[in-house]
Amino acid sequence: MADGGENPTVLDLTSYQLRDLDSVDLPPSLTELDLTANRLSKLDPRIAQLSNLKKLSLRQNLFDDSGVEPLATSHLIADLEVLFFFISLINLAELLIFFV
Repeated sequence: MADGGENPTVLDLTSYQLRDLDSVDLPPSLTELDLTANRLSKLDPRIAQLSNLKKLSLRQNLFDDSGVEPLATSHLIADLEVLFFFISLINLAELLIFFV
């Protein structure tokens, strides 16, 4: 799931069928977070606090526009190097506005 040590940098939660991240520890040392193929419908606000995060995968979840809106106001998006986002429920035109 995560790389070893006290300060993991990678957390792969692919296909855990998570509805939320309440039971998940999100260490500040994370540089990669993979939440692919879960049942998430909104972003956990703690993700915006991960100042070292460079890669975030949100593919194959249940997000709609309001569920990802926090990305628009977060400084996180400016620091990410890779954002995977293949979601059919989002109005792509509105999402693109967030990144302009």
